[in-house]
Amino acid sequence: MQGIMLAALLVLCQLITNAGKITDAACISSERDALLAFKAGFADPAGGALRFWQGQDCCAWSGVSCSKKIGSVVSLDIGHYDLTFRGEINSSLAVLTHLVYLNLSGNDFGGVAIPDFIGSFEKLRYLDLSHAGFGGTVPPRLGNLSMLSHLDLSSPSHTVTVKSFDWVSRLTSLVYLDLSWLYLAASSDWLQATNTLPLLKVLCLNHAFLPATDLNALSHTNFTAIRVLDLKSNNFSSRMPDWISKLSSLAYLDLSSCELSGSLPRNLGNLTSLSFFRLRANNLEGEIPGSMSRLCNLRHIDLSGNHFSGDITRLANTLFPCMNQLKILDLALNNLTGSLSGWVRHIASVTTLDLSENSLSGRVSDDIGKLSNLTYLDLSANSFQGTLSELHFANLSKLDMLILESISVKIVTEADWVPPFQLRVLVLYGCQVGPHFPAWLKSQAKIEMIELSRAQIKSKLPD
Repeated sequence: MQGIMLAALLVLCQLITNAGKITDAACISSERDALLAFKAGFADPAGGALRFWQGQDCCAWSGVSCSKKIGSVVSLDIGHYDLTFRGEINSSLAVLTHLVYLNLSGNDFGGVAIPDFIGSFEKLRYLDLSHAGFGGTVPPRLGNLSMLSHLDLSSPSHTVTVKSFDWVSRLTSLVYLDLSWLYLAASSDWLQATNTLPLLKVLCLNHAFLPATDLNALSHTNFTAIRVLDLKSNNFSSRMPDWISKLSSLAYLDLSSCELSGSLPRNLGNLTSLSFFRLRANNLEGEIPGSMSRLCNLRHIDLSGNHFSGDITRLANTLFPCMNQLKILDLALNNLTGSLSGWVRHIASVTTLDLSENSLSGRVSDDIGKLSNLTYLDLSANSFQGTLSELHFANLSKLDMLILESISVKIVTEADWVPPFQLRVLVLYGCQVGPHFPAWLKSQAKIEMIELSRAQIKSKLPD
């Protein structure tokens, strides 16, 4: 999620700059009283993080900042103070009319509704109520916050509902929007509404129960500034949208588990800023387009659990030569054919390689042993043949998980061989390991799981 964190940091820096010389100032009495009334709503404010809210100058209190020019509170930041709320939020807080920054995230408001009066903070630019235990329906009045650039209401712990995205479409200054884990099943207008936000750079609506949506219904794409798009775990029942290839600034794309069908856009190579690309667990098919060879910044590719086809050798020699930052390559559970010969050298930076449950064949190239950064290797359920020897593991000193389930290979090593790795998980189900129990296992002091069923071992279990 590096892209999301970077976007949030940029927004935060901009807000601090634009708030204008936020510093200690003489506290306005009505605002001090409002803050004390707000504090009184928490279960243990005296012994908690708000115990320092004492004295006459509220501008000196932790999490409170005031404007030097007008003396009003412009920032209330008590995010992740681990506070537990009791009762309703006192509406007296509405007197903080000059608020620019409001962060209540990471506390526990016990399922109370998001206060409607927050929609009166017309100067607000940053609002974070994430993971704060709010419930109920998001007040449409939040649509009045026309200067808002950062909005995060993500809430996995309580049911927060949005009935319509009309109020979102009025937040035309939004750069960051995260409504993940909210219940958005009635928001049939979500796509059209977010498409009206031309400055939007981060859009996270994952696990949000979004309704079935034809993602290709957009006649024109306005949110082309977007850098992070996370819509995973929503059942759209749609074809893969062609407009994805128009998001030239996109760095992070996650459309996993979205019931997507069809093929990948041919112009996917336009996304030259893309570093994170995950479409796992959909119904996508066809060949992976060769235009992806222009995506040299990719660090994470996960296309597992689809129906992609084609020869992996041709595909790899086309795609991977420029991807020298690639860390995660997961193509498991597809219909890929071909072998591992001649292309593994292109992925020397990879730490995770999962090619399981395809139709790959031939010998396992000993070039695998040159992937010195590898921590996870899974070649299970393919039609590989031949042998694996010490050469295949020669430089894999970082290997943590080795999964070779149900492949017809013979593992041949010298009796005194000591692997360069310390495994945590080893699965050799169905491989020809025997007849002797592998002596090298006694060197694996960190191992937690061993699967050696049907490994043709006939010797006694060593002491």
